[in-house]
Amino acid sequence: MDCRSARLLLHFNRSRADELEPADAQDLDFHLGQCPECSALAQGERLLDDRLGRAMRNVPIPDGLRKRLLDRLEVERGDWYRRWFGYVGRGVVAASLLLLCGWGAFVLWEKHRPGPALDLAEMRVDFNVNNYGARLGPDEVDDAFLKRDIKTRSPRFFTRGTLKQKLNYAYLGAFYPERPPGGFRNQLPRLNFTRQNPQRENDEAVIYIVPEKQFNRPNAEGDLPVAPRVDRGYRFNVQVATEEPGSAFVYLVFHTGRNFDWLLLPPDR
Repeated sequence: MDCRSARLLLHFNRSRADELEPADAQDLDFHLGQCPECSALAQGERLLDDRLGRAMRNVPIPDGLRKRLLDRLEVERGDWYRRWFGYVGRGVVAASLLLLCGWGAFVLWEKHRPGPALDLAEMRVDFNVNNYGARLGPDEVDDAFLKRDIKTRSPRFFTRGTLKQKLNYAYLGAFYPERPPGGFRNQLPRLNFTRQNPQRENDEAVIYIVPEKQFNRPNAEGDLPVAPRVDRGYRFNVQVATEEPGSAFVYLVFHTGRNFDWLLLPPDR
């Protein structure tokens, strides 16, 4: 190793520094032992480092320096947290405003969105079927309910003793599903029948079609022991009717007047 290389390595061979590879440190020590000039330069640098180190260690530390440093760190940490929360808060506000604007735009679009195209022919058919069913018989009524996924059987006749009397569907005014009185959870098919009697008053009958398995029959047949139902100022009585014993459906007949004989055709027809 020559003097030039040795003097370059002296900067990495200071006290408390271990930056040289073991082979380089060994070569440097060998050169310093052979070269008086490089050895004197190395001793001078070590002496300077030692004196500077003692001088720096002898500088007195001001009272409260440690506390001031910790307080300063705490203040800077608080400022950082405040800035961070400020960024987050502004982000939340911006996101909320964006969401609000999006919701407002959706409401405005929904308000002015054009509705579905109206099929007047289909509307006319549905309106007449559901509100003016006088031209319909029980088969057509059942088909209309089936289109609504309601499988039922409208009454064709009622059995009274040994007689079977057909219903007069000329009085059928409307039919639709409805939840009847009495605590039924599901909607049931409802048929509305109306006629004007000789006294020019309206006789009305409402028939609910109830599956037999859902009906808790209080009596075998006839009037039920319940208070009459009041509807639109009229007093309705209620009776249970069936087509035949063991039928799959039971018919609750709410009617004005003492009976609903007007709804039944004579037995010979």
